[in-house]
Amino acid sequence: MVNGIVVSRAVDRDVVFVCQSGRIVEVRGAEVKPHGLQKLGHVDLESAKIDTVKVLRDEVKKRAKVSYSVKNKVAFVDHAGYDVFKFLDEGICCAVTVGDDTTAIVGDVLERFVLPIIEMVDGNRDGLVRGERLHV
Repeated sequence: MVNGIVVSRAVDRDVVFVCQSGRIVEVRGAEVKPHGLQKLGHVDLESAKIDTVKVLRDEVKKRAKVSYSVKNKVAFVDHAGYDVFKFLDEGICCAVTVGDDTTAIVGDVLERFVLPIIEMVDGNRDGLVRGERLHV
């Protein structure tokens, strides 16, 4: 993951990112996800947050609901799941999510607040969250 976006899957112990003019042009030691690189856009490798992860979270057995005062705003979360917490602070009644993993992450968070989502997915999930729950 680069800045929270899955851009490749490691196939070697060492992974090297090659960047030109703020764009990753090559990834050595990994299978590239072209769509992830497109979503990432411009990147400064010196300040980028680069993570390795199989899953962000395994299935959770015990879940708590969170008391929340619903507002009239709708959040639009486009491939940036971490933004959901900012939107919760601003006050929302629901969210529109774009991206398979974004939908899984945001939907799972908002389920605890009993907030629904409208999801836009294309079936290319990386499986960063297991056992997620969505509000029905």
